[in-house]
Amino acid sequence: WKGEYRRRVQQIIDLVHDAGAKMIMVGMPVTLHKKITQKLEVVNQITKETTVAAGGAYLSTWELAADANGAARTTITYQGKSGPMFLPDGVHYARVGAAFVAELLSRQLERELRLPSSDARRTRIDHFTLESFVRNKMTSYLAFVPQDITAGEKLPVLYLLHGSGGSWKDFSVHAKDLLEEAASKHRLILVTPDGDEDGWYIDSPLLENAQIATYLTQELVHDVENRLPASTARGIAGISMGGNGAIVLALTNSDLFKTASSMSGTVDLTQATSRSALMERLGRFEQNRARWHGVSAYQIVEMKPSGARALPMLLSIGKDDKWLSANRAFDDLLTTLGIAHGYEEIDGDHSWTAWRAMLPKHIAWHAEQLANKKNGSRKNSQ
Repeated sequence: WKGEYRRRVQQIIDLVHDAGAKMIMVGMPVTLHKKITQKLEVVNQITKETTVAAGGAYLSTWELAADANGAARTTITYQGKSGPMFLPDGVHYARVGAAFVAELLSRQLERELRLPSSDARRTRIDHFTLESFVRNKMTSYLAFVPQDITAGEKLPVLYLLHGSGGSWKDFSVHAKDLLEEAASKHRLILVTPDGDEDGWYIDSPLLENAQIATYLTQELVHDVENRLPASTARGIAGISMGGNGAIVLALTNSDLFKTASSMSGTVDLTQATSRSALMERLGRFEQNRARWHGVSAYQIVEMKPSGARALPMLLSIGKDDKWLSANRAFDDLLTTLGIAHGYEEIDGDHSWTAWRAMLPKHIAWHAEQLANKKNGSRKNSQ
């Protein structure tokens, strides 16, 4: 059966390719029925493997209809309306569920198809692929680019790093509207890179292809500035895992990044020593303290505060966030050392609700700071 189904999927792909079109397959969703869901997992796997092998794109809808634990949602709230995710049959979407999935699926399609708006004032979203030699894989990133750029004009770039368990798609899924508005308003190029699900934006001495820091600072920056109207005024920001990554990469690459900010950042990795992904990349903390300290924002500043004095930094954290104490300690350290920086606590926890609230301020702050850097100023303010 699997062989025959694979053959039929390939037939459809061949028809599309013969017509000179791009093949985009949409996967089936999780359902409320265990047996049907198990069957659809097999169908999705065959469809994905066959489509990708033929050079097409596969868009998953599985997680769109699932809750945080991977089970099918029973209810959904979308655009102020609440209702069932599925019809009574437990398989087909109900009205609110369908609208929710359609919106998120349209964002995935925008990543696959470059569809510039007819309105020159709008932001264009480009999906690029980049072959990484230090990671030995094809990678992806999105770029949010204002369309009304004049000939020869180059814009500052802000790199936005996703969190643990996330991907380069996260910002476009959860904050596409904010990024589109901010890119045009502040005349910035916003780039969302692939940092691996748990890559921690570090170079691992233990895993050969886990060289995320080198990828970002050497391969990605070079690719962005070759493809896009990007200036050398660069900022870097991140959420959670990416918050520590942004601060560390800016501290250790002062020639590349002129500004850095963290939203709910894991800014002290000595408080994350039980994370298996970090242990795989750095070894156990007790035997490898120097490695851990070398990629942790708190310890880098503590060991060499002079390197942080010229770097504008902004830290934001939710009052109910699990990393609140670490961020407060980092703020205290910076203050004690006389290092100028911005720090704020907002209502919220470790979630996209809080990060959406933080993002507009962070992007506006980077835009202002990068403009000051361009004009020769060393202003470092909140």
